[in-house]
Formats: sequence, structure tokens, C-alpha cells
Amino acid sequence: MVALHASASVAWAGEATYAARLTPTRAGAGASGEVEFSLETNRANQEVVVVRANVRGLTPGKHGINVHENGDVSGCDDAGACTGKSYNPDKRPHHGPTALKKFGASACHFVGDGCVLNRHIGDLGNIVADENGDSTTSFKDLYTTLKAGTSNSIAGRSVVIRATADDFETEEDDGGAGPIVLYGSIVRK
Repeated sequence: MVALHASASVAWAGEATYAARLTPTRAGAGASGEVEFSLETNRANQEVVVVRANVRGLTPGKHGINVHENGDVSGCDDAGACTGKSYNPDKRPHHGPTALKKFGASACHFVGDGCVLNRHIGDLGNIVADENGDSTTSFKDLYTTLKAGTSNSIAGRSVVIRATADDFETEEDDGGAGPIVLYGSIVRK
């Protein structure tokens, strides 16, 4: 008998890592960095996207991070407007990364178990910059993917980092987080 052991976090075979090299806007002058996205499985054998942000030159504190609709940022203006709006194919309200909405009489523990995702696909939350303005943040998102052909795929779109924290309520400026300070296309690495 052969025993198979699975790692707690396994990359999906055949799936590439994606990354966005970040460009500063006028509001983010002096900031730089990269956000990397990889597809892995968690301990419950669920597909998750691991987001790793390595950013410098931000103001200390929280900064909203969102995926936007448009991936081609080659002709962007100095405010990052070419990125479009927060990616929201299901027309859900703006909320935090784990926002779920209950339906029916059953309990709501995860999508498909009496609840639906109640946020934009692009709502990833906040990263935190230290007192030097640097952020090396890593987190997992259960509700996005890098697999092509699905409405929740963020591959080929853009990622933006905002001037301040996402409040997870306000629709405008990705949770009232102010102007875009950094942006970049999410492309295969």
C-alpha cells in the first residue's frame, strides 16, 4: 500500500504565476513595486489565489487593493483611469474580501452552502505599509481564480493600490480609499 501525502499549499499543475509590475500615478509619485498572484490549494482542497504584494514608497498605514476591469494599461493617464472600474461581473455591492450573503433558511458558512459572494470579484481588501512606507503583504482569496474562461478570473485584468484604506462599504474609489497611487496589468510571469 502506498500512502500519498499532500502539502498544505500546493500549486496547481499547468497554472502559471501572474504578476503586475506597478506604475505610479501622479498621486503615487515615488512609489513602486509588484503584486504576484499564484493559484494553490488549501488544506480543505479548495482552490485559492495567493496574493503577494511587495510595494515601496507608500504612506504608512492601510491601502485598498483591488482588481479592475481593464488589463491594457499601456496608454494610461497620470491618474490610472485606464484601469476602469473595480471588476464586478456579478453586479454585487462593494464589500470586504470575505463578505457573504445568506439566502434561504440554511446557515451561511461558504459560497454554495446557503450563501452567495456579496462583493465585487475585485474587492481584495487592504495592504499595510510600515513606518517606512513598505509593504510585503501576503494573503489568500478563495473567491477569485487565475483560470481563463471563468467570470471570477482576474488574469489579464489590472490591479490598483489606493491612497488610503478601503472601508468595505463605499462604492466610490473602491471603498472610499481615495485616488489610485499604483497600477499594473496582471500578466503571466
